[in-house]
Amino acid sequence: MTKIEKAQESCEQVLDGIEDGTITTTSALLQCLKIARLMNDTDAIMWLQYEYGGYPQTEDSKHIQDQAWAIGYKMGRGYIEKGKKFIFTELAPELEQKIVAQQSSVKNFTTQGTSVAGDYAAIAVNNLTAAVNNSTSIIVNNIGIAEKKIIYFKSKIL
Repeated sequence: MTKIEKAQESCEQVLDGIEDGTITTTSALLQCLKIARLMNDTDAIMWLQYEYGGYPQTEDSKHIQDQAWAIGYKMGRGYIEKGKKFIFTELAPELEQKIVAQQSSVKNFTTQGTSVAGDYAAIAVNNLTAAVNNSTSIIVNNIGIAEKKIIYFKSKIL
């Protein structure tokens, strides 16, 4: 089997896996890295290595190195906030774990089984309900943001 045939086969596996939901973003990234190597695409190799292993930081560990930052921004990680350009730095594996953990934690927020009595019972229940609703809303919002970032990865791979 030639390199091109291997690359085509891997491409089909990645596309099918993403469309069917049977492959994680992390696995898709690794498969795409394999494809880039088979095709000798050095730009894609560099970008996919950053996506899988992290974007290299400056010596003070406060910023992403300029070349890596430019690649990340160019490949869709960029956003503008208050007139300044930024990139999000969470990696696909981190985002996937974050989504799973937050989906699990949402199930733990409930007022079910709560029992209060006394003159201030209604106030206590209202405060508890408001706190649970607020916490749940924050987590659901965070899940949505993480899922949008994962969609970015999938759209770049496709």
